[in-house]
Amino acid sequence: MIEDDDNFRQNESLMPSEEQRLQEEGHRHSIMVWLIVLVLWIVWTAGCILLFRTRVVSAIEESGVIPLIENMKTSDQVLSERTVVLSYPRPDGTSQTVEAQVPRLGGDIYHDTVEALFTYYPYEAFSEGAVNLVQEGRLIGLTCEKGICYVDFTKDMLGNPRLGEYTALNQVEDTLLGYDEIKKVVFLIEGESLDSGY
Repeated sequence: MIEDDDNFRQNESLMPSEEQRLQEEGHRHSIMVWLIVLVLWIVWTAGCILLFRTRVVSAIEESGVIPLIENMKTSDQVLSERTVVLSYPRPDGTSQTVEAQVPRLGGDIYHDTVEALFTYYPYEAFSEGAVNLVQEGRLIGLTCEKGICYVDFTKDMLGNPRLGEYTALNQVEDTLLGYDEIKKVVFLIEGESLDSGY
């Protein structure tokens, strides 16, 4: 019998204590909580992707990032200039256009074109009789959407000189309307809508 008691005591020592059993259950419980959180996060992410995929794809396409990345892959050097077409008035009252190489300022081509009227006006245009009307003012912002270009200037823009009935705003409008996709130009002065008849 003594031998049986020894066997019983040995087997009893091999079984986990109540404290060890509770620790194992707590460990399993915390693993389950983390697995549930992970599954919920995956489901939530998948739901967001399904709901907003079309918006994200269209935003990426509209931004033009993918062609820019493709251009960067094919060429070692990113172009630092772009060609824009500027309109300018001639003393005889007609409007003339000239192509100009202007630096990329980080915006789209329309923004860079309007900025070029202020700072990178081509000297060859002056040799053809152009009068630089865009001398005062500063471009605050420019947004083009569905063929309409909204251009916001500082108040100084209204103080530009005229050439007959031709104003600096006419020059900006003619320049932007030179792009086929722009059908209308709306001017804002420091965020306020400018009535026609400028």
